[in-house]
Amino acid sequence: KQAEAKFNFYTKTDLYKMKYLIHPEPDAYFSIEDKKGITKRYFLDIFDEYPNWEDIKKRIMRYVYYCRKQYWQDNTNHPFPEIIFVCPNNTVKNSLNNFIAKMLEDQRVEIIFYISTWEEIKQQGIKKEVLHKVEVE
Repeated sequence: KQAEAKFNFYTKTDLYKMKYLIHPEPDAYFSIEDKKGITKRYFLDIFDEYPNWEDIKKRIMRYVYYCRKQYWQDNTNHPFPEIIFVCPNNTVKNSLNNFIAKMLEDQRVEIIFYISTWEEIKQQGIKKEVLHKVEVE
């Protein structure tokens, strides 16, 4: 409200059966349009308390493939959304950050990933202060 932004939010159920969307669907997709008309788009994935590390790696590589093949971009005429991963704890967050940073460097793909924890979001909400951008070293 303070920023006079327009917020659109879609749950996994809302996204079900969209032909051009990554599968499995993200937990949510949302967009924020500011008063200047600039829109930012995000995919949100929330990981379980005891995530399977191989499943997480596959999920990340699926996003890389999906972005490279231009499915989203070709079907929506919008840039690829930024991706937010919410982790159960700092151990998973740090491991995920290291893996994604290495993957971004190796794959040379232009995807922006943010990582946070359940606790950070629970305490502060989803805002820029709790979304830690993965940086390639």
